[in-house]
Amino acid sequence: MSLFAKQETIKIYLDEKGNISKKETPTWLEVLKELPYALKEQANKAMKISHIEQTRNGNMVMDISNLEEIPIGFLTKVIKSWSEDVPITRDNLKNVKYQILANIWGELVKLYGLSGNVARV
Repeated sequence: MSLFAKQETIKIYLDEKGNISKKETPTWLEVLKELPYALKEQANKAMKISHIEQTRNGNMVMDISNLEEIPIGFLTKVIKSWSEDVPITRDNLKNVKYQILANIWGELVKLYGLSGNVARV
């Protein structure tokens, strides 16, 4: 066992409506499989200002009326590649469709076991 987080990645797939898909699709993101301490702390701080609810079936529902509630800087560090032909930057992430970005953030919250203001409904 290593003390350090590995740089291994996994793919998250999105269907034609922008929802997370368990099947391979042409639209995907490759993200870190595990977080180093500094990134987990950064995400947890962002979670304290976000309101996220997890439904009984495990889906995440979020109020992201202010896009900055999703930690764009954090996303630029954990997303290592994607199916788009543009670099992963703050500006490009801010141009992702609203609901798709919310779905991606919700999936990362589950993947990384992030804490914060998460209510189960």
